Amino acid sequence: MRNLIRNYEECNKVQSNSNNRGFSLVEILVTIIILVLLVAVTTFRLSTTKYADVERCSENIEKKMSHLRLSVMSSKTQEFLIIYQAADDNYYMVISDDKDKLCAASDGEKIGNSKIHITGTTSSGATKVSHTDNSRIVISFHRSSGAFITVGVNLYQTIEIVTEGVKFRIYLVKETGKHYSKQIY
Repeated sequence: MRNLIRNYEECNKVQSNSNNRGFSLVEILVTIIILVLLVAVTTFRLSTTKYADVERCSENIEKKMSHLRLSVMSSKTQEFLIIYQAADDNYYMVISDDKDKLCAASDGEKIGNSKIHITGTTSSGATKVSHTDNSRIVISFHRSSGAFITVGVNLYQTIEIVTEGVKFRIYLVKETGKHYSKQIY
């Protein structure tokens, strides 16, 4: 019986010593792999959110241009698409019969947040849409042909929507009034 008790005590000592070893290499590797997967999933979701914001803005502008082109060609009034940034730093667009209309956030449809930047390029340079200097993009179409027309002194060739690492460019074909977008990077 004493031998049995001694064997039991020795067995408990061996088990208690083996429980104080710390983490095994396999446990550490599994923990590292789980952390790497969590970081990868989070990074992917953040990058797709940025991409989706810029793509949605580009699509909204293109839809509004198509709508405006049909509207101008089917009516007797000249209308303009105005893309602007309001005081809240978000981007908006509105269709108006006044190309010089001063727009506020409540006037238009929101197309982008303050994390994106919209720039229009003409043959003479670029116009970055900004509320601080009231720069905006104004576009319209010829009533009979549907071609883009010069508004003021500007006839835009492209519109770029950019955020960190993502850039969409809308190309405007002057002669036909057609437009299409392409992801640049």
